[in-house]
Formats: sequence, structure tokens, C-alpha cells
Amino acid sequence: MAAAPNELLYLGSNQPGWYAGYNSSWIMPTRVEKVPAEKQDDSKKGVIEMRMPFCCDGCVEKVQKKLKIMEGVGSVEIITQSQKVIVRGTAKPTAVLKEAKRIVDRTEFWKERK
Repeated sequence: MAAAPNELLYLGSNQPGWYAGYNSSWIMPTRVEKVPAEKQDDSKKGVIEMRMPFCCDGCVEKVQKKLKIMEGVGSVEIITQSQKVIVRGTAKPTAVLKEAKRIVDRTEFWKERK
């Protein structure tokens, strides 16, 4: 049995026969889980980890030199195999990232891969 053309499209003037109204129970509820904020370890306090893609040893030396002279930076550790830079001290992370981006443009904060 074929449906009439006016039954296929609802243009707003007449409700089609198959439309029985709206019921709010039709909508599936969404589950929102609140994830507690991670507590920062004291061992990680004052540690800034960044990912910096290095092209040569000159870049490594330049990063070491420029970040070491920043105010609040205690030490700079560079791991070239994983392109990771670890800065320890009391410097602000945004200021360190900004200075690092001036040296290597694609610098970003380190994200742990799962």
C-alpha cells in the first residue's frame, strides 16, 4: 500500500496521520560523569614538560642557552630521542612556552600518551 504524497511530507498546515505528538520521554538521557581534578604531586611542582621537535644539535644548544637564562628557571633537561624538554624551577609555564616557541615554532606542552 502506497502512502499519499501529503502523508510523506509535513509542511506545517496539517499534521500527517502518523504524527501523534511529542513526548519528552522519547529523548534518551545523557550520562555526564564528573571527573575529579587531578591532584598535583609535590614531585611535579615546578616542573614544566614540553615537546620540541629539534632538527640539529644547534637547536638543542640554543634552547638550553635561552631557557637557562630565564628568570625562575633552575635547570633544563633535554631528551632528544623523545623530543622532550623538562624545565625545573619557579618560572611561569606560559612564559617558558612563549620563549620556547620563539626558538622552535612547533613547541607545545607535553601530553602523556595512553
